[in-house]
Amino acid sequence: MTLVDAKRYIKQMFDAGARTCILVGGEPSIYPHILQVVEYAANLGIRVKMMSNGRRFAQRSFVQDLKAAGIQNCSISIEGTEAVHDNITMREGSFSQAIRGLENCQLEDIPINSITTVGSYNLENIPDLVNFFQEFGLKRSAFNMCSSQPSGFEEGEDAGIVDLQDYVSLVEDIGLAYDFVSFYALVPLCLFDQDKLRELIELRRLIVSCALFARAVTVDPEGNLLPCTHMAGLSYGNLNEPEAIENFLAKKECDRTVLRTHAPSEKCVDCKLWNTCFGGCNLIWFSRSAQDHIRGVA
Repeated sequence: MTLVDAKRYIKQMFDAGARTCILVGGEPSIYPHILQVVEYAANLGIRVKMMSNGRRFAQRSFVQDLKAAGIQNCSISIEGTEAVHDNITMREGSFSQAIRGLENCQLEDIPINSITTVGSYNLENIPDLVNFFQEFGLKRSAFNMCSSQPSGFEEGEDAGIVDLQDYVSLVEDIGLAYDFVSFYALVPLCLFDQDKLRELIELRRLIVSCALFARAVTVDPEGNLLPCTHMAGLSYGNLNEPEAIENFLAKKECDRTVLRTHAPSEKCVDCKLWNTCFGGCNLIWFSRSAQDHIRGVA
């Protein structure tokens, strides 16, 4: 994506009403014009956030430049304690760089949080990681769940997928024990102990949301409009086309209607949680049977 295109896309989104922009990747910090992009969006009045592996944030001068450009928040990926993180990233020293990035953001008073994707490769390490974050003094730590992709799925591709009930147990145990954590609820809510579920939601330790149900727009480097950041390759139009955003939002509204009326399992039909979770994230059913996992709540 050229800088000219990046600015044009941002202006189109601003004109359509966007007031928050989250820069994701790939790795946005290595984009050659990242500071100009942040500054341009910030000068329009857009709240700019970034999700990063944090390695470039180890350079305090880069963090200072980001702050001067107008960055408002940074999420840094930490996938486990040192050995686990470095093994997942396949880059020795990447954990130390990411932690230094967190420290530099703190030194520059940039609001930060960690973001961790929970999979079979780090599930057992999460309690130790949360303890590390607590000792570090992190004020917010977010957790997501490894999910399938809507295209190119082949047997064995999703070796990192975690068992749904294992994820639920982790959320219940960690979410109720630490006040700085939050988990994204990608799974059907019927899998939770219902008393714990209510407490988790009340404490905002469990975030029940879906990009498909929000008026959010995801743009890839070619200007393609995606229904979700995890649905690369599933284009709903392109910003270079006339009325692209209006057509995109109309398509998403159609999707929402379909999702609300097409339950992934027959057990969802009479479930009292249906209008809250809609059977969980669609992506989790690319590698699992909804009928086998969903229990429903009468």
